[in-house]
Amino acid sequence: MTKLDMNDVNFLIFCRIDSNDRINNLVTILSFIRQHFSTNITILETGTTSRISPATITQFAADYEFVEDSQEILHLTRYRNMLLNKAQQKIVFFYDTDIIVPPENISRAAALLRLHPHALVYPFDGRSYLVNKFYSNIYRKINNFQWFEQYPYASTPWFKGTVGGIIGINRQWALDNGFENEQLLGWGPEDKERYYRLKKKGARIIRLPGPLYHLYHERGVNSRPYSEDYSKQNQHIYLNTLMGFNNENILPPY
Repeated sequence: MTKLDMNDVNFLIFCRIDSNDRINNLVTILSFIRQHFSTNITILETGTTSRISPATITQFAADYEFVEDSQEILHLTRYRNMLLNKAQQKIVFFYDTDIIVPPENISRAAALLRLHPHALVYPFDGRSYLVNKFYSNIYRKINNFQWFEQYPYASTPWFKGTVGGIIGINRQWALDNGFENEQLLGWGPEDKERYYRLKKKGARIIRLPGPLYHLYHERGVNSRPYSEDYSKQNQHIYLNTLMGFNNENILPPY
């Protein structure tokens, strides 16, 4: 397979390895990226100890940093901004550790970002599908996107208006306009808050046809609202950002 030249692109991957599923999914997406693209990968891991082996970093030629963090609640927005500052290339893709999208959509998204410096590009159309544990184990061995098309029963519809998972943006525009809102803590509405806040600042929202698939992983404390107080605080911040949008411009909740 001929790899596509995307050397002006940096894939930014944040992770806290809280299960074997997470590390298996990380290896799967690293393999997926290297299989299709000649590009740059930066990984930022946090936790009490590093769980990503040096052999994995070497195998996939990734730039890697570990930040010790013993806090139970994850300050994801802060770490994503750290990744943005670390990036060296003009175009960046924030890539979650459990996500697979059509590979041709990623290259198309990069081409669009070269043409439109103010764009926020999602290389899928908003549809997301959940892959259960059994089929995720099968996919990890195959790691070919066409497998999902051949076996549609391997996944179930999840959300219709997904604005997370994988996002492409021009690095300088993101730095100038603020990518993540660090007031948001833990699991919450950070993806939708970002979508509306950057849209207010003039981002051109572009979606590409095709679904997103979410591989299975165990769900810990940072895969759900940490507490009622944190949830209320995050929702308050999100609703403040949402002010000024009419109902026609609001994303579907599911």
